[in-house]
Amino acid sequence: MRKIMIVGLGAVLIGAAGGSAPPSVSRLPPAEAAGTLDELAAMLRPHEAPDEESYFQAYDVFSLCTGALSDEAEPRGVAAYAARLRTDPPIHVRFMRLADAKAARELAHAAGGEAGACEGPAAEEYGAVMEGDVGVAPYTRGGWEGVQVVSETIAKRPTAWIYKPRTEGHVVAHKGPWVAHVQWEVSGAFGWPMRHWTTGGLDQVEWALSHAGADEPPTWLSRVLPDPGLYGTRMEVRPRVDQDTDLACANLASRTFIVGSTQSVDRSMLGDAAVHESVHVAADEVQAERIRHGRMHDESARIHPGWVREPCRHWDDQNLEGAVGILPAVEAFEHGRWTGEIERFAGRVRSMPDEPTYRDSYAHVAVSVRSGTTVVYLQWQVAAGTDLEGALRRGEPVLRKALDHMSTIVPS
Repeated sequence: MRKIMIVGLGAVLIGAAGGSAPPSVSRLPPAEAAGTLDELAAMLRPHEAPDEESYFQAYDVFSLCTGALSDEAEPRGVAAYAARLRTDPPIHVRFMRLADAKAARELAHAAGGEAGACEGPAAEEYGAVMEGDVGVAPYTRGGWEGVQVVSETIAKRPTAWIYKPRTEGHVVAHKGPWVAHVQWEVSGAFGWPMRHWTTGGLDQVEWALSHAGADEPPTWLSRVLPDPGLYGTRMEVRPRVDQDTDLACANLASRTFIVGSTQSVDRSMLGDAAVHESVHVAADEVQAERIRHGRMHDESARIHPGWVREPCRHWDDQNLEGAVGILPAVEAFEHGRWTGEIERFAGRVRSMPDEPTYRDSYAHVAVSVRSGTTVVYLQWQVAAGTDLEGALRRGEPVLRKALDHMSTIVPS
């Protein structure tokens, strides 16, 4: 086994020997770097790939390699722009606009510290036999500083006859108040990873990063989320999405729900209620409606309309004999400038204990609405006790208050 060199970060699958996609960009950087997410989105939109429905790869600066789990979590409530770009090789990019340069530097340095666990022999991935190495190195180009993680491997899945080469790279870097995560992947049908799969990926990373970095006042998206106290007392922002931040134990609050070609901000909180908020700014109203509809009708995260289940059962667990409750229902919803849908359902165990907890009952209310190209998804959940209908009635007024706040921030 020969030694394999590694350098960077990313993942965008392109199959075929020496696979690559037609480039859409010049290697020339822009005349000026963007200082806001609005400017950045406008500059990169001509190069976006129209595949926002597929899985987005640059979703977490602490998830840079297979087999290395981190206890660190990205901050919530940070405005970001995410897109897939038609470069050669294609890249996934996510630019976050933090409060200041200090916060950006600390986040990028934390990601770099965690990336050290990636270095060494490649970890097995989805049952595939892997041979090769993962390399970790500093990234310093164009005023951006951070870390690059690149794996160059050959892999064979249990049903395959031959090993296939693959290069996958990630870069996490900071400049001013910006933190960027860029990812690419190139794979082939046979042979060994080619050197230009790494160098070409890093060239496209540098080109993408050259579009941002200026320090200008943040846009409205950075202040669109209301004060946590609007939702109740003792509300705390949770960096991770665990079962205790999702009373019905659906996966709607997952950070990996990232839509390409949008600006967005999201946050999860726990206190008197479990709340998840996400706001997306789409390229046009067609995309906005697709996002709005998808948040309310994502089958992978829904409770089946004919089921009432006990709290914290997995969505496909059909052992529901002990559950009583209110079946899921989705209805049209309007509030001021916002139009869309509202969802309600609730459930509890048949015999409530003397001192019930959120694991014994829940009430869930969510709205998925839009105004022009701005999409808002709000999810509110509480421990309902025995009065399920009463608990559901408490949710809608809270979400309407949140939409009232956003109406004062979102441009008309």
